[in-house]
Parts: sequence; C-alpha cells; structure tokens
Amino acid sequence: MTVELDGTCLRPEGLAGGSRAIETVLTELRRGRAVYLRDGERGGCFVAAAREITATTAELMSRSTTGMLCVALSAERAGELGVHPSAAPASADVKAGTTSGMSLGDRVRTVRALADPATGAADFSWPGHVFLLRAHSGGVLRRAGSAEAAVDLCRLAGLPGVAALADAADAGLVSVTHDDVLDHRLAAEQLVRREAAARIPTEHGQFTAVGYRSLIDDSEHVALVLGDVDQRAESATAAPVLTHVHVECLTGDVFGSARCDCSRRLRQAMAQVGAAGRGVVVYLRSSEGPAPHGEAPAGDRLGTVVSSQILRDLGVSRTELPTDGVPPAGFAPHHSFR
Repeated sequence: MTVELDGTCLRPEGLAGGSRAIETVLTELRRGRAVYLRDGERGGCFVAAAREITATTAELMSRSTTGMLCVALSAERAGELGVHPSAAPASADVKAGTTSGMSLGDRVRTVRALADPATGAADFSWPGHVFLLRAHSGGVLRRAGSAEAAVDLCRLAGLPGVAALADAADAGLVSVTHDDVLDHRLAAEQLVRREAAARIPTEHGQFTAVGYRSLIDDSEHVALVLGDVDQRAESATAAPVLTHVHVECLTGDVFGSARCDCSRRLRQAMAQVGAAGRGVVVYLRSSEGPAPHGEAPAGDRLGTVVSSQILRDLGVSRTELPTDGVPPAGFAPHHSFR
C-alpha cells in the first residue's frame, strides 16, 4: 500500500467545501451577525462573536430560543474571570451601565464586557443573568463541543475567544458544523514542533529517535528513523519510504499483554524497516491516555494529521506500509493529502 503526501498543508481531499463555509461564517461573525452551528442530529445553536454582537443579533437569538443567552469563554479568559472547570455553573452581570441585568440591553452589555480584556471578575455581579461556559483548552482539537467550536470560530475570525450562544432550531442562517471547524483547523495549523534527536541502537539497526511536541496538548511523539528518508530531492518515481504509524499501548508495548497484538505489530514494523535499511516508525502518544490495540481509532483525524506533519517534517512524501501494517485513520491506498 502506497500513500502520497502532497503539499505542506496536509488535509484529506474534499475539505474545500467546508473551508468555504467557514470563511462565510467568519465574515458574518466579524459583522456582528449570528450564524448557526450544527451538531449533527442533535440540532444546534446560534453563535455570535461576543465583542461584536449587536442588539439586533441578540434579539434574534433570544426570540428564536428560550431567551437564555450563554457565553462560551476560552480557557484563558475563563481563568482571568475566575471561572474554573471544577466550579459550579457560573452566571454574571456587568456592573457598569446595567440595572437589573435582566433586560436584553443589559445582557448585551454583559456579553460585550465578557469579551473585553480590560474587565475582570470585580467588574461583574455574581450570579447574574448571562450563563457562562468554559471551553476546553485546545478547542475542537481536544473536545468536539459547541462551546469549543464557537470559541474557535471567534478566534479564526481574528476576534477574542468569547462567543454568545443560544440553543435553537436552524432558522436559515449561514451555518457550519463542528466537523467543518475541526477540519479547518487541522488543515490550517501546524500541530507539532521538532524538539530533539538521539541515536538509539536496536536489534534491528541503529535508529535515530526524533522527538516532537504537540502544540495542542503538549504531548510528546517520537519518529524512529532508519537511513535517509528525506525525499525532497528525489524524483516523483522514487521508491516509497516504508512507514508504520503506531499509537501508544502501554500494556501491549511495554508489558507484552496477550490481550492485544500491539507489541508484535511494533516489533514487526521495526524489523521490516531494519531489513529494508530505510524507513520510519511514528510512535504517537496521547495526553488522554493510550489508545487501545496500538492503532489510531477510526475517525481520529487529529492523529492522522499529526503523523502526516511529522512525516512531512522528515521530508517523506511517499510512504509504503509494512506487511500486515494497518494504516492510521484516513490513510488509504493512493490517498492524497494536500
């Protein structure tokens, strides 16, 4: 099985439609308008950029829903305001320029104030009439929630990571899905950084271990490289590089658990790379804990793009899977990444 890695921004084909939808949504957010964030069969919610929200947009969001306005805060902004993950649900009203905090005008002032970096916890009354949600650090790359997607959209629009939300049925607004936001970030962002390299003598040859750090969750990944795998100076018809992508499995990799064949797959991949005299074994670790069976779970687009970016950094553009190798999610015969 040969996999083509084409271009510096690695993404599956067919992503362009989602990117166009994202750009339209970002334009609407910059104008202070509401957009619709779809969440599959579970419906969705209105989203507006907190800093840019207008009274007209807030009225639309309140009229089309239960009237409850929530604000999703980036993890950084939530920390500044003292909204912690383990704390009870929080709500607030800005003190300046409001009365009871209940009117639509008061809530709009509160929403805008929450996005103002000049305000702090002391500028708000707690509890209040605007309910606060804390988005996970790392956004949709760490958690596929509405709060994370809304905050990511605001940041992608060049605005503070604070968004107004209101659960609602689709009202014909410009819309986007959680997956669109995830795919856009995966395609547009650099997710890993090369940290260090060291030689590791093994029974299959002397590999070079190249360490990478995730820019999303600070987890560490390793590429075990044997021989010269840099294909940037090679022709398009050059032989592919033998490549295996393995996801951490503590019980199998370290203790040789008989409940999975992770250790066998890893050792076999290293043996085949050693026999070939050239190849890469990418070992992915996860801050969420080891994945079962040593392989990327289906739909793990983050792991797919991380491994692709590691290979691209090493200069690998055409790969071949070892015998009995299982491709990471998203890799398929002759699949092209752009």
